[in-house]
Amino acid sequence: MKYFLLFTLIIFALSSCSIKNKKSIFIFNDLYLELQDGESLQEIFSNVNNKYSKYFNNDTSFQMPLFRYITHHNYELFIGLPFKIDFENLAKQKKKKASEIFGNFKLNAESIFVSYSVDDLYLSEYTVKFVDGSIISIAAISSSKVFSDSLLNESNLSKRINKR
Repeated sequence: MKYFLLFTLIIFALSSCSIKNKKSIFIFNDLYLELQDGESLQEIFSNVNNKYSKYFNNDTSFQMPLFRYITHHNYELFIGLPFKIDFENLAKQKKKKASEIFGNFKLNAESIFVSYSVDDLYLSEYTVKFVDGSIISIAAISSSKVFSDSLLNESNLSKRINKR
């Protein structure tokens, strides 16, 4: 009887535990971006589009319209979808931009990462190419170097895009 009661209590405790589902937003082609605590998807208004264009979509040689906008009280995320440019030429453009503003630049076969500071803001851009050739860019702005370096770095941004 003692073992039955203990077994019942253990089963009850395990069944009452719930696994917290991570929130995520759909991008396209079964790709999702995981949202962190405190982040929320927002509507895209003209002031948001203007900020995005000022910092991230200001190269006239290609287009990268803003697709999703996510806010947190310490930073903003902008998801852009580059088109009319292939990954290799996009990498060249990002490298040129990084050299002009003395930013950090990292490139590998499927991703580009650039980080820099402008107007007392810390900016990060992570661009990834998928097997099907589609490209996604996540751009981040923060007024905090600590948040930019710890959360908005290449490693953390790359882990947030998942295929289901």
